[in-house]
Amino acid sequence: ILLNSTRQLQFGDSGTYIHQSADGVLDLVSDTEIEINATTVDMNGNLDLSGTLNSMTIAASGITGPSGQNFAINTPNSLRINIDSDNNGTSEVFVVGHNRTDVGTTDALFKVTEAGTSTFFSTATTDTVVLQSTEAGASAAPDLVLFRDSSSPADGDDIGNILFRGKDDGGNETSYAFIMAEINDASDGSEDGNLFFRTQSAGSLDNRISIVSDKIGIGTDSPQAEMHLAQDDGSGDVQFLVENTNTGAGDADCTIKIKSSSD
Repeated sequence: ILLNSTRQLQFGDSGTYIHQSADGVLDLVSDTEIEINATTVDMNGNLDLSGTLNSMTIAASGITGPSGQNFAINTPNSLRINIDSDNNGTSEVFVVGHNRTDVGTTDALFKVTEAGTSTFFSTATTDTVVLQSTEAGASAAPDLVLFRDSSSPADGDDIGNILFRGKDDGGNETSYAFIMAEINDASDGSEDGNLFFRTQSAGSLDNRISIVSDKIGIGTDSPQAEMHLAQDDGSGDVQFLVENTNTGAGDADCTIKIKSSSD
């Protein structure tokens, strides 16, 4: 059957037909639905989708998008999905960009790597990551959980870090402050935890405040009392300063009270 550009092959009525709308362009048109049932649909070339894809399945054991939830990609050079889980030619890069042509660290907005590292990029000075809960009760939420899911937890294991990182004037990445959590005692039923606060001083990142189980140390990693102030750098005496900067009228004294529960 030879049809020129003005002719259609209709099925049922004029709303369903095959038509050559332009040279090299074949249109399959239906006023309701076009259904293709086959074990395999082999497509060579680019797939151009317009509209909303309400449901999709990728591979036999892949991802299914529920009806009513859209899978929408509507931008050139803004979204790159390169997933290989886990065939393994490596990859596992998922990048979201906004009018970006590069997927490097300077141009992407969000990236997940093969190693599982997630990175958010922003040039704004507003909030970068927000965890928001709309639960109206008094339950704790939202929660930020750092979970070290070890199969062999042991005393002294690090279980989470928060790093405050910037650059020095030589362009080197530098952690200026650091919060680290650690298992003190992993014994079931008598667990103890440690929390260390570290800062840079003269180019050295060291513990400044150490909470070891139920004891707090300043200048020591091993506090021997509920509050232990120490200095071991040889710079002089241990200094404990209490200052009242009130310059107005009235009592300007500084008071330190030591009280025993038997008082």
